[in-house]
Amino acid sequence: MNTNRHETIAKIVGNEKYQALVRTRSRFALKLSVFVLVIYYAFMMIVAFKPALLKTPVSDTSVISIGFPIAVLMFVLFWLLTGWYVHRSNTRYDPMSRDVIQEVLK
Repeated sequence: MNTNRHETIAKIVGNEKYQALVRTRSRFALKLSVFVLVIYYAFMMIVAFKPALLKTPVSDTSVISIGFPIAVLMFVLFWLLTGWYVHRSNTRYDPMSRDVIQEVLK
């Protein structure tokens, strides 16, 4: 039974569609990760080296600093990017996975 499992895994790993799936999903995840990290660390660098910039009020009469809406915007952006990844996973990567499984189990 264990050898059958290893054979199945070997078939999956050797499948061209599986390799294409891994490549495209990895590339997309890497791009998304780099984008998120650049934005996050840019914000952290501003917090560390130019905190006065984030303390600037939104308007002359406001008690809210510019840092708060920027942080909220980042949160919403990261939430939307997560939704985009989940949508892409459900619409592209899951069907590709099903194709690989059907091909290997024939």
